[in-house]
Amino acid sequence: MLRVLPYINGINSVKQISLLADADYKLVRKAIEHLLYYGCLLLLDIFSFSAIYAPTAELATFVEDTEMQDECARYVALPVTTEWHGVGANPNTIDGSQIIELYLSLKQGQNVKAFYIEHAETMDKIDVRRFITFGVIKGFLYRVHKYAIATSQTSRRKRGYRTRVRQKPSSPTIVEAGTDIPDADLVELESFLDGTHCFDEICTELMISEQELMGRLKAVGDVHVICR
Repeated sequence: MLRVLPYINGINSVKQISLLADADYKLVRKAIEHLLYYGCLLLLDIFSFSAIYAPTAELATFVEDTEMQDECARYVALPVTTEWHGVGANPNTIDGSQIIELYLSLKQGQNVKAFYIEHAETMDKIDVRRFITFGVIKGFLYRVHKYAIATSQTSRRKRGYRTRVRQKPSSPTIVEAGTDIPDADLVELESFLDGTHCFDEICTELMISEQELMGRLKAVGDVHVICR
């Protein structure tokens, strides 16, 4: 337990914690479950700018609760940086109505990166990771997960022609053959392409980024990526 605690920081996944602590993955999971049972921590999705979040009906409670808005403002505000004194202890001042408007702007089909770019002027004062985390912890934001479903188990390199990844709601992307991906990696990936494993799980199990995962999906063949 003592080896695990220093690496629980709200950023590392359970698998990363086991690697950093040089501990058995199953034992680390057991330790995390023990801490979770006694209310010592919360389990959250891995934060990523490619992730999609949307508000739930519970957002109405946040809109009416000015104390929660003030709590959120204090939690998400970035410290003020001045030319002479560097980073200060006092955070930026954020209005509750601004925060509400930002949360209402989150929607399906738009990832965090696109949301951040669209609201760059306001988000310049806000820690985007804390902004998302606060909404998830309070229950008025939910994560829209991505799942992959393979319609063909034939790898691109064996077929020898262009393959396609269909991602809803965006239009299909045509990808040229040529990327050399080992057969073993494709076989391992194909076991996750039944629509029951989200991208977070696949990336964690295979220890790859979402960008690398998309590259491998293009090599598998005809794959549908759905959000729900």
